[in-house]
Amino acid sequence: MKALIARLRRRYWIFKELLERGNEIEQGFPQAHLIGIGFNTIYWAAIEHQLDILIHWHAVTRLGDNRKDHPRSLVNKLDYLKKIEKDQALESDNRALLREIRLSLANMSEARHDFTHSFSPIGDPRASWSAIRFRYEGKNLKAVQKRFQIEDIQSLTQDITREIGRLSPLVQTLCQDWMIANRSRFMSSSTEKPCP
Repeated sequence: MKALIARLRRRYWIFKELLERGNEIEQGFPQAHLIGIGFNTIYWAAIEHQLDILIHWHAVTRLGDNRKDHPRSLVNKLDYLKKIEKDQALESDNRALLREIRLSLANMSEARHDFTHSFSPIGDPRASWSAIRFRYEGKNLKAVQKRFQIEDIQSLTQDITREIGRLSPLVQTLCQDWMIANRSRFMSSSTEKPCP
């Protein structure tokens, strides 16, 4: 888990350095926005990975066999975090931090969804671009055009990595002993096994 976070942080700093070069990147690398979308998708996957561990730990240790299916959508995962926040067995500082993280993730989820699921142009050399995203309205779809700036991606990247930096230690604090005891559930290869 620490290795994953270290890799994500290293990639974030590389991307951040590229973004800070501004026009030099726009001319030399016209698809910087697509790379930003890719990085944010990877970072968000790390957040959801941490959420899945936390939710699974809580469901198994508190509810056992009486637990419901694991939530899949972000909305359902954030709803489950509310249950964890109310767990009086957890320290109040951890519950407060979890609430802050949950609210922050909820606030940034729309922007992340816009970037990830909008149709963006390829090869557009500008620092701003238009994208089209479908909105679901009952049985119908509505195409909505949005304009994005490269700074929007940079801001989202910073927000996501900040939350990874807060969520990962919290998950480790709450779940580490249980994860070590149940490590075969979480490790798919020898590269993910903890160092001695």
